[in-house]
Amino acid sequence: MRARRVLRFSEERPLGPIAMLWAMRILACVYIYYGLIHWATLLGVGAAEGAFLAMPVQWQVATVYFAILMVIAAVGLWFGSGWGVATWLFVAVTELVMYLGFSDLFGENNWTVGFNITCIIAYIAFARWAGSPDNVSVRYTVGQD
Repeated sequence: MRARRVLRFSEERPLGPIAMLWAMRILACVYIYYGLIHWATLLGVGAAEGAFLAMPVQWQVATVYFAILMVIAAVGLWFGSGWGVATWLFVAVTELVMYLGFSDLFGENNWTVGFNITCIIAYIAFARWAGSPDNVSVRYTVGQD
């Protein structure tokens, strides 16, 4: 019983949803950083003139895709919205497919693959913790008829 009390702030503000929100906000910071790096590549900031145009076509498409979706995912994750999580999953799965399924075109990036798999597993764990019956207050339950 004592262990349950340690994992809560109070009955009205359980720790699970708050921890999940902050984990999403940390991920949002990572995604805004990498999204802005993709925008910098796209706009040629800090690179040689025409560096984006000199990239292979598949990398040009990926750079535009990630520049847009990573920033959108970061905003959604920061606010803890469902569309932010969905956009983040689109980006994460796209990177997994790129580096695992099409490594002949995009090369191997074990750090990105490991990061995405770890984040997906962590999100599932946080979602289970935040949505467990012990963490849902009475006002969110539907009464039995």
